[in-house]
Amino acid sequence: VAGSIEDSLLNWLESNKVVLFLDDFQKIEGNFKDFINKAFRRLENGKIIIASRERANVRCHLYKELKSLEEEDCKKMIEDELKKASVEQRKEYVEIIYEKTKGHPLAVKMLVPLVSRHKLSLDELKKFGCIRDVQDEDEVREFISRTFLENVEDEKDRSVLKHLSVLKDGFDYNILRAVFEELNDKRYEWDDGELRRGFLSQLMPHIISSADDRKFNFSHDMVKEAVYSQIENVKEVRERILKILIERIIIEATKKETPIDEKNLFVYEETLYQAEELMKVGGEEKELLGIALESSGTLSDYGYHKG
Repeated sequence: VAGSIEDSLLNWLESNKVVLFLDDFQKIEGNFKDFINKAFRRLENGKIIIASRERANVRCHLYKELKSLEEEDCKKMIEDELKKASVEQRKEYVEIIYEKTKGHPLAVKMLVPLVSRHKLSLDELKKFGCIRDVQDEDEVREFISRTFLENVEDEKDRSVLKHLSVLKDGFDYNILRAVFEELNDKRYEWDDGELRRGFLSQLMPHIISSADDRKFNFSHDMVKEAVYSQIENVKEVRERILKILIERIIIEATKKETPIDEKNLFVYEETLYQAEELMKVGGEEKELLGIALESSGTLSDYGYHKG
């Protein structure tokens, strides 16, 4: 079956002259390696472009290594960001920020807010360590970790982000509010608008990004990794998040008085996916998920009938 699906997709790409773009290929290479190699042999009109943070072990016609931003482009970007924030002595700041980041886009994105939000003075910025080699992944990770700690100094905020970092995918206001409640943080009483203005806006777009007004994620995998690396007890944090997800599944599944529609089903399925992925990583007892599934008969029946 998998082979026929691959063949159908390749035939469609070829006959329609379509370009398929696969981002973050380092995450999915194991599942797609054979498909990419088959595409290499068969495609002439259709194309596949893959972007990966690591060297992909597949056959390809062209390999292009993307390095840092060109100096002129990078400095212009830094200047524009500082200008928006009305930072004085911009020229000196621009030179130092470029020197510290060597034009690495994410490093620039993380460092500029430390200046524009007055978290680092000019003297402090001069003492801030720099990236020596942008091709050294470990060195860049270390820089991103340091800038994260400078950007998010409040321990309560860090704790919330640590809990969110164990999720496979992003989060919404309900999950964020549930994390606050689990941590006995009174911000769980805030409405969506207050959460966005009073918490999320301070972290966007350098720490948290938003595809729309309701779904959020970390701005980059390296930022998420930096947050995750700060967790002292991963098992404990994972269990807390799993508890939050399962409680939410049960709540959604037992709303007998509310008619079930596609939107409710999507929320339920997405939460279930998060819980399943979390248990794959941590190996926690699956009985917890079984309880949630047992409570979800109505939604399961709905999903079955709708296909």
